[in-house]
Formats: sequence, structure tokens, C-alpha cells
Amino acid sequence: MNDMYDFFVLLLDTGGRHGEICTLEWSRINLEERTISLWRPKVKNESILFMTDRVYDILCNRFKNKLNQFVFNNRTGEAKGYTPTTLRKAFKRAGLSDCSAHTLRHTHASRLIQNGLSIYEVKEMLGHADIRTTMRYAHIEQRSISIKAREVINRLNKENAKPELRLINN
Repeated sequence: MNDMYDFFVLLLDTGGRHGEICTLEWSRINLEERTISLWRPKVKNESILFMTDRVYDILCNRFKNKLNQFVFNNRTGEAKGYTPTTLRKAFKRAGLSDCSAHTLRHTHASRLIQNGLSIYEVKEMLGHADIRTTMRYAHIEQRSISIKAREVINRLNKENAKPELRLINN
């Protein structure tokens, strides 16, 4: 098992916070339904997340070798607390010198928004109490927004065009 790889994939595919994934317990995993009941202590709420295929594969493999209640555990059986130094070293080995565990959360949010989820949907996925927090995660590329806006306006214009207006524009 590659703990660090598995940990990073869970962070990236769930948008979970470092501490939420470090302390994730098997009792919160439902492999049959492919869900994770993620308790978010920072905002005192729970999110039900549906697993991506690779999260499901990772959790199935880890479940076969589980030692105790935690998905990620240390040698003494407690929740594994990946230190910022350990994570920085792992990112550096991967050639990502300016990253942190939180970068993966930002990436998760940005990927969702750039692929069609609304800021409100992403707010729910991340478990934010305030939409303004989610807005800080929304690294929306201006070019991509402009292209989408053009496509929407073009489609609306075609759907709502009157025949005589089409003749004038031809």
C-alpha cells in the first residue's frame, strides 16, 4: 500500500480537509453504496460524498488490509497525522514545490466549477457554511468563462431568433 498516494487521491477526489481524511474511520465508509459520511469538525456538519472510481478502488484495497477503525493509521494504530513537513517532502518529490494538502482541496473545487457545477453546489460538496468561503476556492479561468458565455448566448440567439431576423443577418 502506498499511504501517501492513497491519502493524496482521497484529498483530491473528495475535497476533504487534511484533518478530515487523516481521522476518517471505517464506520463512515459504505463500500456497498460507495459513500463516505465525512464529518467536518471545523464547521460541525456532515457531508455524504459519493466515491469516485479511484477512491472506491483505494478504499476496497485498504479495507482488505485494515488494522483498526482508521482508514489511515500510524504504527500504534491511531489516526495517522501527516505532518506539514511530511506532506511538503512528498510534494517536492513529485516536483510540486509550491503545494500543500489544502492545494488539493482548492484543485478539487476548481475542477468542479470549471466542469459545470455551480458555486452553490461546490459549497455543499466542501461543507462550507458561507458561500464567500467557497468563492475563494473558485479559481475560475476568465477565458473559459468567456467561451462558455459566448456558447450560451449563441445558443439562446439561435433558439429565439425570428425568421426575419435570420434573413437580415445572412
